[in-house]
Amino acid sequence: MIFTLKKKTARRISAEHRDNYYWMPLRKTVYLSNAFSNLIYIMKNKIKLFLILILLTISNVVLATSWDVGNKLYQEKKYERAFPYLKKAALQGNSKALAHLGFMYLEGKGVHQDFGIAFNYYIESAKQGDERGQFGLGYMYNNGLFVKQDYAKAKTWYEYSANQGYPFAMNNLGLLYKNESSDFKDEKKAFDWMKKAAANNDKVAQYNLATFYEKGTGTKKDYAEARKWYEKAVMQGYLPAKANLANLYLEGKGGPKDQSKGVALIKEAANEGSKAAQYTLANLYADGEGVPQSDEQAVYWFHKAAENDSALAMDMLAKAYLNGKYGLPKSPTKWDYWQKKAAETRARTHEVDPSSWTIFDWIKYKLSN
Repeated sequence: MIFTLKKKTARRISAEHRDNYYWMPLRKTVYLSNAFSNLIYIMKNKIKLFLILILLTISNVVLATSWDVGNKLYQEKKYERAFPYLKKAALQGNSKALAHLGFMYLEGKGVHQDFGIAFNYYIESAKQGDERGQFGLGYMYNNGLFVKQDYAKAKTWYEYSANQGYPFAMNNLGLLYKNESSDFKDEKKAFDWMKKAAANNDKVAQYNLATFYEKGTGTKKDYAEARKWYEKAVMQGYLPAKANLANLYLEGKGGPKDQSKGVALIKEAANEGSKAAQYTLANLYADGEGVPQSDEQAVYWFHKAAENDSALAMDMLAKAYLNGKYGLPKSPTKWDYWQKKAAETRARTHEVDPSSWTIFDWIKYKLSN
């Protein structure tokens, strides 16, 4: 192979390859030079691609880290600390982070309460098909928060969420179908949705399903099933279920009567702040049923229930001061105070006032119980 080339040949070699001319054979100079250029070009593109992949990976890692950290803090109810991480993930379009932020603004958790901001976060989350965002929109339409109350729109968004298996939406959809004010009341559908929610281990739905069985809402009245579902809710620590379950034990409905178990559960619920349990315990002490009769304890628990917004307990205190019962002196002033307090409470909480019932209301109540 000859490495010395004529000048005439050299002129045919482009300036681009002249640096390689003096050490390559004539015929291979152009081909090897082109191959080398192509190799450089390929390597440059591979490096660019590699850098792009690195940037994308870093971006995804940052996003994942923001969401993971924010979600962990959110689940721990450390809302203020969770906020910046969730905000960063939300800016990247994370639908779950958007829904979390919606809830935080809805409830004022870690941020100032703002229904408008909550609604916007929920709608951005719902647009991506997130079941929590859809539930949030349903809840806001259901309760008229920031938007006009609209049960039809609430039902639509709850259904989107419930059909994805979200138990909170199933529960609320069941209650919406039970609602007397809706144009689509259907107790059978209410029962079916509540049963689905309860089967998903939602403690609130388990409690609601138990009340459906106890009252015969959308299904045949069944105290045994009511007791079963109350027990499931109690096992998950749902406070309202304790008083209802205790009453079934005390009355022997759905199973054997168990006064000691019922009283123990009532006391437990009363001490945990259940106004229904506090009111029931006051009556037990007043009548000496399952506990030693004690006017002092009766008055104490009537007051505890009244402080907890029980209008029924306020009624009992008003009557006690009117008639001088439970060791209390007659006092027209205190009778007037508790009577007015009960009326104000009912206006705010919509608690039923038995004194306003007609004979037909009483018959209906007795038949349902």
